[in-house]
Amino acid sequence: MLTVVWQKLNEYVSTFIANFSNVSLDILIFFAAVVVLFLVLLIASMARRRSTKRDKSQALNQVYEHLIARFDLDTQEQKIMQGISEYLERDEPHYLLMTSQQIFAACVRKMRKIEDVSESTFDALRIKLRFTPMESKKVPASSAEIPKGSNLVILLADKTKIKGEVSAQGPRYLVATIEQENDMPPTGTKLTVYFHNDSGIFSFQSEIDR
Repeated sequence: MLTVVWQKLNEYVSTFIANFSNVSLDILIFFAAVVVLFLVLLIASMARRRSTKRDKSQALNQVYEHLIARFDLDTQEQKIMQGISEYLERDEPHYLLMTSQQIFAACVRKMRKIEDVSESTFDALRIKLRFTPMESKKVPASSAEIPKGSNLVILLADKTKIKGEVSAQGPRYLVATIEQENDMPPTGTKLTVYFHNDSGIFSFQSEIDR
């Protein structure tokens, strides 16, 4: 009797162990398959993301190069643009510097706070990029943004005041028409030019060149 019981118990244990081994193997295979599928999908997703990012980067570079050619920027001007681009926000593409006057002005302000760069360095770019004169309530970033026809007050070193108005602008100069031609000081004279709008009174240093 004891022998029979022992045999049945032994058979039960053997069957249980065999079934447990089969179940464990099936579960292991299932989880291995899930892991492999997950890795395949992850790799495919990463590859697709890199491809999309690369295509986007190439497209943005093409836009940038197109605008460089459109505005006919020379080597020096392109170098300046590269310097300004260092102050773009992280996700802002470089071409925005040539299409958004606000972004251009913001980056120039950041650059001038850190680097010793004259405002006149950017005047030629403003003209070439065809940035429109500022609105009446905006602070001018440079003399290139003063609207044509604006009234000016020119102050000489001896405190002489001459009234005039903006008649034209170029990459590195501003042409002013004064009320009395006889008041025009000689070439090379240092002066301070004052301009005002709804935001206040502004000034910049210059000299006569005619």
